[in-house]
Order: sequence, then C-alpha cells, then structure tokens
Amino acid sequence: MRPAASTSWCGSPSTSSINFTGIIRQFPGRRKAGHTVIPMTDIVYVVDDDASVCNAVRRLLKSAQYRVRTFASAEEFRQADFKSSPGCLLLDIKLPGINGFELQEELLVSGVRMPVIFVTGHDRAGMEERAMRLGATAYLRKPFDEEALLGAISMAMKSLFNGKTDEKEKNRTG
Repeated sequence: MRPAASTSWCGSPSTSSINFTGIIRQFPGRRKAGHTVIPMTDIVYVVDDDASVCNAVRRLLKSAQYRVRTFASAEEFRQADFKSSPGCLLLDIKLPGINGFELQEELLVSGVRMPVIFVTGHDRAGMEERAMRLGATAYLRKPFDEEALLGAISMAMKSLFNGKTDEKEKNRTG
C-alpha cells in the first residue's frame, strides 16, 4: 500500500488518501467536487518524462473538458508554440536535461507568466519552498489524487482568467 499523497497549495499542506494512478472517471457536467471546470478554451501543458503519467493526466483532464498538450522534456516544451495559446503548466521537477525549476526560471526571465503546478516523485527538503518562490500555484507529490490535481488546475486557470481580466481592465482605464 502506498502512503497518502501530499499536496500543498501556496504553502498550506493537505493530505489526500486516493492514489491517482489508475483512477480515471468520466465527470457528469462541468463540476467536480466543488471545482468549476473552465471550458475548453485554455490549455493545460503537461511536461513529464513518464509517459504513463502523461497519458493518465491527459485522459483525466480531457474527461474534465480541458485541452491538453503533453511533452516528455523541457526542451520539447520550449519548441512548442505555447505563447500563442494561454494555459497553465503542469511541470515535473525531475526531467532529463533541463529540470522543471530551470525551465520555470527561464520562462520568468523571458517574461512568460503562466500559472505553474510543480509535481515530483522525488521530494526533498527545500523543493516546495523553491517552487513557491518561483510562483507555483501548487506543489503536488506523486502519486497525487485526481481531486488534488483538478483543484490545483482549477485554481491555476482561475488565476489565468483573473490575469486576463486585470490586463483588460488596465488597458481600458489607462
């Protein structure tokens, strides 16, 4: 039996007991466990070198009405046209080549502001704090459950939507 997954949202810990691996359900309607799912206009970019994680996350998010693009490495993600399609980034920390932290640092330096959810199966002291310093919306430890993932993505998409609203308001008022 695996230990319960642990999730942090902006530094506050919570514990979940459902193992995400293998749990994929079709959701009736557009609400799930108190989360309002954003319609399929924004995209979730998943960067994880584990193909089984990418496939499971893709199935779950598509069943929740999200558009999903998956990438096996940070380098592959950098080659994509992610700047023209707003969305959030589900980013594994341990990747071949450039790791998730390095990719997020690059994005920030280049002016790309995208909500990011860091995930890791190799949690060590200081990693969560570093993720939060880099602007993470959430920090999920593998295996995470579907409720934790959907909640984090819902929060990230809301922040993305709020950012668009704030930008439109700023442009309108001066």
